[in-house]
Amino acid sequence: MLADATFRVGVAAFPAGPQRRATLATTDAFGIYARTRYPQAAWELMQFLISKEYGRAMAKAHLLQPARASLVEDWVSYIRAEYPEKTAGMDIAAFADGQRKRYLVIAETFADQAAATGHAVDNARAAAAGLEAAFAAGVLQRTPALDAMLRDLAAALEADTEAGERLGGKSAEAARFILRAIGRELANA
Repeated sequence: MLADATFRVGVAAFPAGPQRRATLATTDAFGIYARTRYPQAAWELMQFLISKEYGRAMAKAHLLQPARASLVEDWVSYIRAEYPEKTAGMDIAAFADGQRKRYLVIAETFADQAAATGHAVDNARAAAAGLEAAFAAGVLQRTPALDAMLRDLAAALEADTEAGERLGGKSAEAARFILRAIGRELANA
């Protein structure tokens, strides 16, 4: 945007709406195929892709907004160094306002994942993965209550470890119950 701008660009945070302030922020999402033949290598790659080093490298090389709130100031400095005249007096960090002040719509995203049509186990795994990604990105803060619920959910899902085996009956209902509790916790955050 700044490279080709022939006019002064301004930046501001979204104003609050009638109910609250909210914004959607997206970034890369990573996952590991459940049946990979190289789980350790996949896990090591995942650790690298969510690391501060990788986030900083992508922010510097491509000026991409980092998923980690702790890297926003670095990102701002890279943009200012690349475009010093065009960014003078500009509040570049406003792009990350929702991320830093925690008014992203993670609760709604979680609710959509948890309520998705499909098998309860798949929905639960997707919702838990979304929460873990939000924790890793720094857009959601861990709480003892959320950690306890996620441990309970992991225990309910543990029975689904055999290839092709699906939870049913009480275990699937337990997963749905825990997801509803997590959704209530996020809505009240």
